[in-house]
Amino acid sequence: MIQFLVLLAAAAIGAAVAVTFWNGIVEAVSRWLREHGLADSDLMAAVVTLDRLVVGVRQRLTVRTPAGFTVILDEEIDLDDIDDPQVLAELERRRHFEIDLLND
Repeated sequence: MIQFLVLLAAAAIGAAVAVTFWNGIVEAVSRWLREHGLADSDLMAAVVTLDRLVVGVRQRLTVRTPAGFTVILDEEIDLDDIDDPQVLAELERRRHFEIDLLND
């Protein structure tokens, strides 16, 4: 019973901690839309691509709107910046993670 409660608590903590990484992605998309006068437009795609490098992770964010605008945020981040256990597991297993936040 105690092991079950520990696992349940760990899962809850993991879910709460993972919010930080995704909140950063949402803020990056929101900021870009505002900067380009598209805050009221429909967002067609918001694709996050992560590739594990020898040291760190390459993060790409592609945003597409009905106006046809596409921007790619391309930066290297530390593995420690990713607090989502499922994303970390996928990077460990395949060294690649991609998700369309609006369509997946």
